[in-house]
Parts: sequence; structure tokens; C-alpha cells
Amino acid sequence: MRGIVVAAAWFALAATASAQDQQIGPRDMSMGGGGTSFQDEPVSLWLNPAGIATQTDQLSTSFQTFTGYPIERKSASGGGIDFSADPKTSLPEPPFLPTFLAVLFQIGDPDDQMALAVGLIRPYHLEYGMTQLISACPSVLTPSHEFLQTFARLRLGFAKNFRFRPEDKPGWFPELAVGAGVDVGWTDYTLTDRTTDSETGETGFAPGAGVGILLGVYDDGESFRVNIGAAYQTGLYFDLGTDRNLIPYFDMPQQFNAGVAVYLLKGTPLRFTFDVQFVGWEATAQDPVFPGQPRFEDAVNISVGAEYRIDLSEKLLLHLRAGYRRFQPPWEDKNDLPSSGTFKLVMEAGDEIFDIFTFGAGISWTRSSGKLGTVDVAAAFGGDSPNFALGYNHEF
Repeated sequence: MRGIVVAAAWFALAATASAQDQQIGPRDMSMGGGGTSFQDEPVSLWLNPAGIATQTDQLSTSFQTFTGYPIERKSASGGGIDFSADPKTSLPEPPFLPTFLAVLFQIGDPDDQMALAVGLIRPYHLEYGMTQLISACPSVLTPSHEFLQTFARLRLGFAKNFRFRPEDKPGWFPELAVGAGVDVGWTDYTLTDRTTDSETGETGFAPGAGVGILLGVYDDGESFRVNIGAAYQTGLYFDLGTDRNLIPYFDMPQQFNAGVAVYLLKGTPLRFTFDVQFVGWEATAQDPVFPGQPRFEDAVNISVGAEYRIDLSEKLLLHLRAGYRRFQPPWEDKNDLPSSGTFKLVMEAGDEIFDIFTFGAGISWTRSSGKLGTVDVAAAFGGDSPNFALGYNHEF
């Protein structure tokens, strides 16, 4: 009964919310994007490679949606055609490919833990309505071009944990994990002129990397633990051999994030997270050709999340999650959206700052092998469209 009451309270909190933006995976999404200090979640391969150091052998996969602004044609008075670019929930291309897929191996021993992982990560999906400018001050802006770009990274990651005191001995600074990953990144873009349905597109490749640390600040071994983490992901910088003033493709932004996780209560079933993230969008786009046009801006996001574990039985666990994310898109003014080269965003952006409220749940069960299987779901509301995530972890 106590577990049911707690579950109802958490979902009531989530139901009062209204928001959306996401990171990678349902657990990270449902906690507002606060995954930098995770040490028991495979998506750490992307969020903070140090977080995989103490994890067990497992396979993890997840799918999620993104917010896009596809162009729609509408009949206008007088027999003409109007174009609009309203926000919609969409899947990245190709939709059958997971946004996260990784396999992780614990290659150390209990006294010297280290892990190796390889994974596919697709954290960004751009779908914009645009117009091609012919002057600095156009009198009419119509979303005549639809731009679609996806990014992916294939990462090989390694992490090692350094323990400074035995696990059964409480105290300050019990452990430190460090991790790094090397990436092969690629992108695919399509630019479609909706007035003629002509399109152009290209695929490109670029190297990348990521590094992270995860420090155990304090652990009393029973009911209180604090971790802090920080990570940096390089950008992916593509040279596709086209004039970027005429083809507005983007590089994948560099990213820095830092966060803290606090574990509470006997057996630490309750967790709170707080994260700050910097995303370097400004360097990913071309400078505007026409003076006075705004450019793309860097973004700083803030996330707060919570998770509560309920032991339904010896072999069944329920995880309830909720979070908040202050999300900053890469523009300063929703009524004067940025330009890249000769192209300007023209779409129904809802705001300059979004208050995203998130929630989710996970169910874990012990299989006959003694290993865990886990299904997680998440939803986020309050952005220009709602978004959702579904994932599965399989220990082996």
C-alpha cells in the first residue's frame, strides 16, 4: 500500500506538468536530463564515459522522439498555396534505428573495476522550416524549404574506477572513475524546396571524442551518498565540399555538462540529481550573409531530477522518476529566428526559454540467470511538442 501511495504521488506531480526536451534514453529524459553523475546506466557511455566503470555486462537500447518543424502545404484563398512549419513530434531518420544501442563489458575485478563499451548514439535530430533570403530585410517570410539533418556517433569507450577505501568503510572521497571515448561520427542532410519538390542531400564523416570524471564525494555505506561528475564531448566538424552559404548544413555541437547526484534513505532508494549543460550551437552554423540577421546562439540548460525505487518483491523493482529542465534553444528571439548563410529559419517556435517537465517509470526483474532485465519509459511536456522514450537493458 505504501508503494502504491508513493507511485500515485509521483504521477500526480508529473500530470500537473507540461513540457519537452530530452537527452538520451528514457531514464535520462524522465529525470530532466540529469544523467552526468549516473554510475548504473549504460547511456553514461555518451553522457559521461566515466560512469560505465563499475557497471556489469549488459546490452542497452532505446528509442525516442524529437521535436521537428516539417513544412505543410495548405490551400490559400484565391487558389494559391500557403506553407507552414508547425512543431510536431517526430522520429529521427531512419526511424527503425535506435537512438541509443550499446553493449558493455566489465573487464576488471571487484577490487579493480574497469569497463569497455561500444555504442551507437544519435542525440540530435534537426527538422526545420527555412527560406532563402535575397535581401537583408525581406517583407514576407515563407517557409519554402524543409531542412532535415541527423547526426550519429559510433563510440568505443573505456573507464576505470580507482577505489581509495573499502566499500564497507564509510567516509569522504571513497572512489574516482575516469573515462574516455573515441568516435566515428557521421551526418546526413536533405534540403527540399517545397515549391518545386526538388531536393539535395549529402552524407559526411568526422572524428570525435569524449572524456569524463565521476567522483564519489561521500558514502556512509548505508543511507547517504554523494557523487559529482563532469564530461566534455567534442563537436563533429564536417567538410562536405559544398558552399555553406547556399546549403545550410550544421556541424554537431560540442557539449560540456556537470552534475551532482545525492542518494538518500536506508538502502539509498531515493536519488536527486542536478545538472548544468552547455551546448555550443554557435560554432555549428555559417555566419549570416546579410547584415543584421541574427546568428545561432550557444545554449545553457539546467536539469533537476528525482528517482524513487520501490521493492515490489525480492525479484521485482519499480522505479518512479520526475524532473524539470530549463531548456534554451539556439535562438534569442522566436519572432526573428537565426540565419545560416543565405537561409533563415521560418517556423512556429514557441518561446526563447522552455520549462520542460518530465516523468517516467522503470520495471526491473531478476531472470532465472540471476541477472536483471529492465524496461523504462519516459515522457516530456512543455516544449513545442511532447516527446517520449522507450528503452530496455539486459544484463548478461
